[in-house]
Amino acid sequence: MLEETTLSDIIQGPIIWPHHPEYDRARAVWNRHPDHRPAVIVRAQGTADVIQAVHFAQHHELPISVKSGGHHVSGVGAGPGALMIDLSAMRGIVVHPGTQTAVIQGGALAKDVIRETQVFGLALPTGNIGRVGVAALALGGGMGFLRRRYGLTCDHLLGADLVLPDGRYVHVDEKNNPDLFWAIRGGGGNFGIAVTLYVRLVPIGPQVAGVHTIYRLADAERVLKGCRTLLEACGDELTLNIDMMCFPPLEHLPPFLAGQTVVMVSGLHSGTDQGAALTQLQTLRTFAEPVMDLTGIVEYTWLHSILDHMLPPAHFGYMESLYVKDFSDALIDDAITMMTQARPGQMVMLWPLGGAMARHRPEDTAFGDRKAGVLVLWESGWETPDQAEAGIQWVRTHRQALKREAYNGGTYLNVTDLSHAATIIPQTYGANYDRLKAIKRKYDPMNRLRFNANIKPW
Repeated sequence: MLEETTLSDIIQGPIIWPHHPEYDRARAVWNRHPDHRPAVIVRAQGTADVIQAVHFAQHHELPISVKSGGHHVSGVGAGPGALMIDLSAMRGIVVHPGTQTAVIQGGALAKDVIRETQVFGLALPTGNIGRVGVAALALGGGMGFLRRRYGLTCDHLLGADLVLPDGRYVHVDEKNNPDLFWAIRGGGGNFGIAVTLYVRLVPIGPQVAGVHTIYRLADAERVLKGCRTLLEACGDELTLNIDMMCFPPLEHLPPFLAGQTVVMVSGLHSGTDQGAALTQLQTLRTFAEPVMDLTGIVEYTWLHSILDHMLPPAHFGYMESLYVKDFSDALIDDAITMMTQARPGQMVMLWPLGGAMARHRPEDTAFGDRKAGVLVLWESGWETPDQAEAGIQWVRTHRQALKREAYNGGTYLNVTDLSHAATIIPQTYGANYDRLKAIKRKYDPMNRLRFNANIKPW
């Protein structure tokens, strides 16, 4: 048995063992389908707790899992048999408007960062959902409504403070530990625990030309082709996510959406002339008659809260993703066909890429090749365990069917189940994979940080 008293002697924050009444709540992450049971949970109050917890794990030869926002579909924040380090108490943020930079603790959520930076009309490009942990998002890439204008979240990392798997505390940036700095920009949490991020911000908000328009599935072909044309006309200033979903009858949804299959177009026009941006966005209303239309000048904070309100705070589900070559007619036809076979809780999402995020060479960051035209994502959610097998099979079948249009066989590792990690991780990193393995071998030869999109050191 692990020494409970020893751990409590060195940790300031709460320590939760499996017999603790709060254990099940503490180990819970957003996706409840992976039912992982850590050996012990440490709710770190600061960097010292993280360092001491890592030393304890090393002494007892325990693997380590790290919960930032706990939003990964594979539930990797709660590793089975691991010492789980929960960073949720470490959410401090300091914004420096003069230099347009910020310092962010490792447990901060995207909504925390958005709230603090928007006071100054600044933003860190994040994902599309406010409750995602920024550290995990950034280390794995970070793809949101500003990707075509300003690139990925990891492109805005200026540095980080890491606790390494042996307990050492290091700062990484272009000059200090540059190999680690390269690796964490897309290589995920394989190399250390990010307790602090130093980031560059961009000027945007507080009000923006936001997109949130919902159509009937019957109009999907016209809507998708219209979005493709609009993206070409607007260039890098427009980023759109096109999510086709069959809504379950959730209590918080408007009655006219519950149980309906729709096409939801969300995004952001980042042009400085908001009048001109709105004129371009008026085209959305010509594709088909919207079921709901909230496109217009909106608060940037509100735009990033929409999906938080539309999607449940926790669920049982499964997701995979795949990079495809182009936003082609064939892709549009395939996606629509998939949705005709969907049941409530299932989604096909098309995220057109390109723009600023694609202008980096594959070797510039660990994230790798960015030349795919579209990221396609599938999600299946369910309410009872007997629906799990069918839900997972629906996702796998449709991903397999779309492989003929794949760009390089890779996937966005932040938003995909990792059960096929042995195949999809080398494909995703491509030419960067061997370099990442060498860095992993240098800093984590025992693979203690394995509950992630794992790059094995051997």
